[in-house]
Amino acid sequence: MNYKFIQPVSMRVTKEQYERELREPLLKMGYGEVTIANFNKMPIIATNYNGYYRSLSNLNDMRKSHYNRYFIPDYNPEFFLAIAAMTDKESPIVGEWLVCIDEMAYIISGYKVGEFVKNGNPNIELNWFRRATLQELIEKFTNKESIKEDTMKKELTQELIKDLKNLIAPENEEAFNKIMGIKKPMFRKEEFITGDKVILRNGDIYLVIKDCNTMYYGGQLFVIVCLKGEGGFMTCEGYEDN
Repeated sequence: MNYKFIQPVSMRVTKEQYERELREPLLKMGYGEVTIANFNKMPIIATNYNGYYRSLSNLNDMRKSHYNRYFIPDYNPEFFLAIAAMTDKESPIVGEWLVCIDEMAYIISGYKVGEFVKNGNPNIELNWFRRATLQELIEKFTNKESIKEDTMKKELTQELIKDLKNLIAPENEEAFNKIMGIKKPMFRKEEFITGDKVILRNGDIYLVIKDCNTMYYGGQLFVIVCLKGEGGFMTCEGYEDN
């Protein structure tokens, strides 16, 4: 194969979804399965496994954004395949999305300038079309609100941690509890939302931040920031308070 896939991508899926709608078209594009394991433990299907552009595997949440993967949080097979099909091949592959750039295309094939076209011709020439960019695919397949949320993900920095600790200074703690404090008898991360305050059995107090980027561990689905106790912050992919 004399071309490379240029944009790694990942998405949360079930085994049934992968086998029904994704596996066959991905293999036809030129991807190869490196390892497909238990989807209950590794629910993220991803390209570019270990940095190899043709590889395909399922991963855990902690690795969904590694190797510059674009993560799709909600199941959207057409969107996933559109990104997976992006190549550097001189002639776009079947399944690669294009944008019409020449009015002559309307006379010959009925496509208007600016219209998106999913390539179905293995020998297509880029006379009247150009490849769609990642940002254009994002805008086509997602709504503006989700784009905004994706580009404004929180960064956990030492400065932010310091600000969060100030929120529960003794003089502010009562107000903080009213606004954000939710006490629950057991620590089950799926029950919490961003902004919840968690008091562990050892007395440490944490603030929950879901779906964010960290300085040292990359994208994380679930992070708790230490507000009272020892340490700065910790990532909690499988946290259990035993």
